[in-house]
Amino acid sequence: MKNLESWEFDVLKIYNPLRNGHLKVWFDFLANEVSGIPGDVLEAGVFQGKSFLAGAYVLSQVAPKKKIYGYDTFSGFPPIGVPEDDPQRFEDLHKAGLVSDALIRRVRRNMSHLKYLQGLEELNYETVSSSGSFTNTSQGDIENLASYLELENLRFVTGPFEETMLPGQGPDGPIAAAILDCDLHASYLTALEYIWPRLSPGGMIYLDEYYSLKFPGARIAVDSFIEGKNALLKHVTDDFNGFERWWLLKDA
Repeated sequence: MKNLESWEFDVLKIYNPLRNGHLKVWFDFLANEVSGIPGDVLEAGVFQGKSFLAGAYVLSQVAPKKKIYGYDTFSGFPPIGVPEDDPQRFEDLHKAGLVSDALIRRVRRNMSHLKYLQGLEELNYETVSSSGSFTNTSQGDIENLASYLELENLRFVTGPFEETMLPGQGPDGPIAAAILDCDLHASYLTALEYIWPRLSPGGMIYLDEYYSLKFPGARIAVDSFIEGKNALLKHVTDDFNGFERWWLLKDA
């Protein structure tokens, strides 16, 4: 395994866990907590592997016996969306008091910017992200970079979540921590239903889109899933760009 200085992450175009950024909470947990929690680590929504490779690097430093499993189709979003993922659902959430005035102002400004930049009158779940429908990805490229970095603790689980988040497809034992970066309502629900029963006490599920300006379905899925469960929903406001960062903890 290569030992990297901070600037090298930027050259290699992967997330820099040594510098303050939007995933600080996640990487702090990996660096400082995950070694003492039984189980491996999981990432749902790998895309180009920027956080996946960084997660593998951090684990190799602090918990070299743990593996990180990356779940993705590596072919982009599913061809059919659901109403929960319509960006206009943010307005419904705001009317119901489920998102703040500050968030809905940011959502509206973001939608305005994106419509201008893309020359569109309306946005949907495939056009609301700067990454489009996430087809610009290659498992082979990620594997090649992992090999170059001499990282041997990555495992890919390729395919739709409903076909891969099943017994025998990922970690054999418990899960110590997981990051959900899979945007859509159905993906979040499937991932939560798979991960939560396997999550060790004290384990974390980082919810990358619970505070989102683009994907309302993630918040809807999380809120419905945790109802009645012994789940601690926590957040901080980061000093990176002032956004809320949310995660679930399983009470130890």
